Amino acid sequence: MKKLVILIFLLVVPTVLAQGNHMTLLAVQELDGVLKGSEADLFVELNEGESRVFLETYPLTRMDTQISTRFAKDIACSFFDLDCSENDFIYTIRADSNIIGGPSAGAAIAALTAITVLDLNYEEDITITGTINSGGVIGPVGGVKEKIEAAAENSIRTVLIAQGTMITNETNLQTYGESLGITVKEVADLNDVLFHMTGKTLKQTKQIPDNPQYESIMQNLQNDLCVRTIELHQTVNEFNVSDEEREEIQRQLNQSDSAVDEQNYYAAASFCFGTNVYLKGLWYEKKNLTESEQKEKIDSVKKNVQVIEQNVLSEPIQTIADLQTSIIVAERLDDVRNQLETFNESENVAQSLAYTEERLFSALSWMTFFTMPGKEFVLNDEILERSCRRKIQESEERFQYVTLVLGGLLERQDTREKIDDAKASLETDRFNLCLIQASEAKADSNLILSSISVPRENIDQFVQTKLDATKRVIAENSEEGIFPIIGFSYLNYADALQESEPMSSLLFAEYALELSDMDIYFTAPRTKVSFKKPSPFGEGFAMGVILTVLVVLILHKTRGKNHKDL
Repeated sequence: MKKLVILIFLLVVPTVLAQGNHMTLLAVQELDGVLKGSEADLFVELNEGESRVFLETYPLTRMDTQISTRFAKDIACSFFDLDCSENDFIYTIRADSNIIGGPSAGAAIAALTAITVLDLNYEEDITITGTINSGGVIGPVGGVKEKIEAAAENSIRTVLIAQGTMITNETNLQTYGESLGITVKEVADLNDVLFHMTGKTLKQTKQIPDNPQYESIMQNLQNDLCVRTIELHQTVNEFNVSDEEREEIQRQLNQSDSAVDEQNYYAAASFCFGTNVYLKGLWYEKKNLTESEQKEKIDSVKKNVQVIEQNVLSEPIQTIADLQTSIIVAERLDDVRNQLETFNESENVAQSLAYTEERLFSALSWMTFFTMPGKEFVLNDEILERSCRRKIQESEERFQYVTLVLGGLLERQDTREKIDDAKASLETDRFNLCLIQASEAKADSNLILSSISVPRENIDQFVQTKLDATKRVIAENSEEGIFPIIGFSYLNYADALQESEPMSSLLFAEYALELSDMDIYFTAPRTKVSFKKPSPFGEGFAMGVILTVLVVLILHKTRGKNHKDL
């Protein structure tokens, strides 16, 4: 009898230990053309390791579920500043049928990951349905009404959904949930999710502190560009300008004036930059430059590029402001080079030449930020090379995930080319340029992942949530004495575009979020994870996991840049 008890113990206990923390997942499946809600079980276990992610599912799921699990884990660790480098993460999903697929379980996986790492007590009768996005933002998913019905048939009492999605197809989900005994609540990000599940607010709301040095430098930069606008406007008025052209000029002038009134100096500078390109292009068109005059201007641009590059190389990189200044100047100069290479292929030579000259001027203008004081760090080539390689790896993983989810729809994107450009910059030791190229590539993928499930009527709310996430990251870094000038500038531009161009606003919010993350430059100390020793089941479990296979889609597409920002 004693031997039988021991045998049962050996068979049962490892399985119990391996389950770790648990959450009920909600999903939908289509039966005879009708959507029906279903539920599944998610388990998370930590073992000592190297931040690897293992996933076992019953039944097998699509490959995008495997990749989205890693994505959700990375977001959870990043959002709560957790050091997840010394643990392996083992996820198990069990369902009655093949109902779990893709990003729809992302928010639940991220939330349970954070709860497990932080060893928090939580309510198992609360669950969430939604995607997880950069900045810890919760995104909407479909079939929520049916998922609420599934929750009512199980032991769930509260269902969390993405902010701004309470009214779906004219159905008030809160009222509908109450009729079934389910409480439905909206959440904006992971912080909200964990508050409802654990009763703890892990991240406090912070405001970005004023930075007089940044404001002073950016205001002077904006003034220089907008004075240039006035001068070009006067020059163009000497020619015969059509009513349509005058209306376009006035529209652009109104944009910059409005931004100045709101003291959004980066947005104003960007609008003046765009106006300068337009005005100078008109001037060159009406002046009808000869080929000799065009060549003279191009030669002048080439010489000035070399001079500015030498000046940048001579600047000591001692602060994050120094580094980000060198990054953005390098990116502008690279844009100028690309324009020069394709100049003869341009359909509008006057506008192309105008853009090239004004882009060069913007690179020169950004150099004034080398005077901005800041906290000093060791930022040598070894550190920057390591950061560049890590950022390329992150952008590759994110790109492959999007490719797997969307397939051929990604062919319209230039993300692949940006990653290849970053690799080329790495090989030529241009680490500052590599960082911004890889960061923008990752942000492009994040934008696609963030927007694929957001209905048009919810885009404004989603943009605001993303802007709030960016402000939180900048505020946290500013508190440490580190001010991300690129991230803050792009945030201001996203703010200015929010009403008129919400999708462009979302793009620059993604850029701001990615370029405000100081981990792209160095690894600061993070919260260490305490873990329990692996159970005997954990060792055997790793032998039977399903390893994620990443599929690389090589896109051959010529990228055409059309920057409107400074």
